[in-house]
Amino acid sequence: MENTQALGSKPRCQFISKIGARCHADPQTGKDYCFFHDPEQKKKQAEARRQGGEARSRQAEPEITLPPDLPVIPLWRAADVYELLAQTVNHLRRGQMDLRATRNICYLASLLLRAMKQEAQEVIDLIADTINQFLRGQMDLRTSKAIGNAAALMLTALKQDAAEQEAAIADDAIQSVEAIGRTTAAHAHAPRHDSPEPRTAATAATTILPANPRAPHAPHPAVTNTATTINPTRPEARQA
Repeated sequence: MENTQALGSKPRCQFISKIGARCHADPQTGKDYCFFHDPEQKKKQAEARRQGGEARSRQAEPEITLPPDLPVIPLWRAADVYELLAQTVNHLRRGQMDLRATRNICYLASLLLRAMKQEAQEVIDLIADTINQFLRGQMDLRTSKAIGNAAALMLTALKQDAAEQEAAIADDAIQSVEAIGRTTAAHAHAPRHDSPEPRTAATAATTILPANPRAPHAPHPAVTNTATTINPTRPEARQA
């Protein structure tokens, strides 16, 4: 190991920052770097930070108060939600449940009613299961809140999807009506070949046929018949 420090001085971490500053922490035994600057310790450093953060969170957030041995509540109808909230109020008034737990139950119950209104069965099952696990101490406060936030976004997404589908259906209907209108207008302006042409004075003169003229000197048939009847040729008269 290259020793750039003065003879007899205490060894320091060999890490140098981007601005040229050297770390003054003690190096690990047999290594050139301290724990925080050791490239081989990155995973251990991340795990240490995570554990430290969880420990601080547990210290900053005290345990919630819940009634012991609560049964699983079937949350299938709005009446079930009403019963849940009535029990929650009673637990709070008796000191068996603190304010944080009460607020969390009310928040999850409001989401459950919203899911029932939208008929989102998967979200209903998710929230109902979360409420029961929280009341029985099987789920902590932070996790139940996170699930509630996710459920709220899921309901928003379902509502937006329904609105988009309705808009698409309405747009298709409008396009169909417009297409029918264009087709009707095209038929109205197209020439009809089966309709008769308008009659003019010239065509009327050529289509009206004159009456057949009689022969100028031919007697009417009635006159001929009358003459034959009145003056028959009688052979008896000739003999007389």
